[in-house]
Amino acid sequence: MKKMLNKLMVSRPESLKVWLLIIFFGILFTIPLWVKNPAILTIFIYTFLYAFYGASWSIIGKYGGQISLGHAVCFGLGAYISVWLHQYYGISIWLGMFAGGVVAALIFLLIGLVCFRLRGLFFILTTLAFAEVVRVIFNYPLSPLTNGDEGIALFKLQFMEKWPYYFIALAMMILVMIILQRIEKSKLGYYLAAIREEQEAAESIGINSVKYKSIALTISGFLSALSGAFYVHFLGWIGVTDVFGIMVSIQPIIISWVGGSGVFGPIIGSFIVTPVSLFLALLLGGAVRGLNHIVYAVTLIFIVMFMPEGVTGVLSRKVYHPLRKRFETIE
Repeated sequence: MKKMLNKLMVSRPESLKVWLLIIFFGILFTIPLWVKNPAILTIFIYTFLYAFYGASWSIIGKYGGQISLGHAVCFGLGAYISVWLHQYYGISIWLGMFAGGVVAALIFLLIGLVCFRLRGLFFILTTLAFAEVVRVIFNYPLSPLTNGDEGIALFKLQFMEKWPYYFIALAMMILVMIILQRIEKSKLGYYLAAIREEQEAAESIGINSVKYKSIALTISGFLSALSGAFYVHFLGWIGVTDVFGIMVSIQPIIISWVGGSGVFGPIIGSFIVTPVSLFLALLLGGAVRGLNHIVYAVTLIFIVMFMPEGVTGVLSRKVYHPLRKRFETIE
């Protein structure tokens, strides 16, 4: 214990970050002990899940600079494959989630290899087109298996209460934070940053852009598929548009955009976007059709206009760096 404390106190600015994380996650781990309302725990579960999904998208979208509107392909494939494996072959939901993730990642990689030939707006539109093609296939030719938008009721995960889902979703969020941190400090992260800033220059010094974008896309697709599988098994229902719709592809982009860059961007973005969207749907969803979406859009526009670097950028500039300077002067 003494060695651990000495290690933390070697650099006060770094220990500040460590202690802030300990406090943040310490609070999250204790919430189920004093919050018994299932609705509030459900909001936290969705917040953690969409933080995981947003961070999964950011691996290719933020780090690789490839703005994909096709992540619904992974989200939906991971969901349906895990459901089919469980319903028709009796395979464990947990094994089905990982199997769905592998299959979805491989299919998404094939799509990516086609799309990587394009740049900018053409890349974005092509990924969107692939996502729509997959949605139509699942909605019509495969309707005997999917039941289209009418959906299929599922046996939920084996827990009767909300708190096990809470800790699983929290563990998923922590896992993806560790993955992002490792990517940032790895050769893959540096190469992706170079490709994002100037692909031709990166290729001129020997970086294989297709190879490293493919690696990032595969990791991103696998994790996104896990998001979809957990989502439908927690919800206990699956419908085509709910897992393949355009909003499924847009949601992680909004979360990453609002939150900002870095490991904490998608996390903070989800803690803002997800509760707001759920609250507006609950409060305004039954008032005027689409009013909750209008208020939601105006809120996002406000954030983008006045905080273009994302919330993490503002917090870093206004809160963290001043605190860090004070710690440095104490040293």
